[in-house]
Amino acid sequence: MKVSIIVPIYNNAVYLKDCLTSLTSQTLKEIEIIAIDDASTDESYQVLKDIASKNSVIHIYQNEKNLGQGATRNIGLDLATGEYIGFVDSDDFVHPEMYQMMYEGAVKNNYPTVVTTGISFIDSTAKFEDKKDTFQRRNGFVQSLEKDPMLLFWESPSCCNKIFRKDKIQELRFLEDCMWEDIAFTYSMMIRADTILSFANPDYCYRRNIQRGVSSKGYAPNPHILDIFRVGDAIEEEAKKENKFANLKEVIRMIQISGCLQRLKEMSFWNLEEEEKKEAMQSMYHMATEKYGPIEKLDQALLSGKVDLDLVAKLEKAEQDQNKIRRYASSR
Repeated sequence: MKVSIIVPIYNNAVYLKDCLTSLTSQTLKEIEIIAIDDASTDESYQVLKDIASKNSVIHIYQNEKNLGQGATRNIGLDLATGEYIGFVDSDDFVHPEMYQMMYEGAVKNNYPTVVTTGISFIDSTAKFEDKKDTFQRRNGFVQSLEKDPMLLFWESPSCCNKIFRKDKIQELRFLEDCMWEDIAFTYSMMIRADTILSFANPDYCYRRNIQRGVSSKGYAPNPHILDIFRVGDAIEEEAKKENKFANLKEVIRMIQISGCLQRLKEMSFWNLEEEEKKEAMQSMYHMATEKYGPIEKLDQALLSGKVDLDLVAKLEKAEQDQNKIRRYASSR
């Protein structure tokens, strides 16, 4: 097998046919599709069985209980036999030439550890048949973190628009029972890479306007919000293990801080009383800056490309005002 494609599935019956059709339509034929149902409670498993019965390239598995995306992807990693491994979310789909272009590009460029392509953000109603012939193809280019450490900051942390050399993955696995687990895996693999082959083709079609992540919880307080610290720590540990932290320290701090501060935006939508919400956001902000350092030491222009610095400024001003009130009250 040239490429193994791991598809974790949980309650995505409505989108699953489009996803799997885009994979069985790949022009690269030496692929295997490892489709793992994570104990869905809708019709996903039945849809999966019906499609797999007509496509021998799909190998189906079913978890006895819901394990989460990280653990399910790890099962897929243990099953995969391809030279490269890719991941697709079951509510997305891909261009039929995506894996051929990425794999053939890898062969031509001495088998880089990571091959990445572009992402097309699509509406929830988009169909594979409507999108598959609309892309303009572009050649890839080779990059390296040694020459350009900021590549790590600007590259999408998604694992789904990429393929990874299986022999370079080795013992690395996704964080389990953890949100944003793909950020740690993707950046760890990029840190391991001597070279990264990048295509600008918007081949991976990501459905934007559906209920995912925090929004899928109805904006209730997310008990996994602090998982972002596990993610940031895992990236740093990988860089130190690979003896690359000294060269990548600044960009890793940018990733760690921006990842934490992006959570503030999510927290601003939580269904809490304003004062309680503000206190939670201020606590998150302090935890991030105490652990990873003050944001003033980072490139503000670059940081503003990923983080709402106005929101951060409002939090800081609110805290300054609170401190003034406390000092005034204590002086009376």
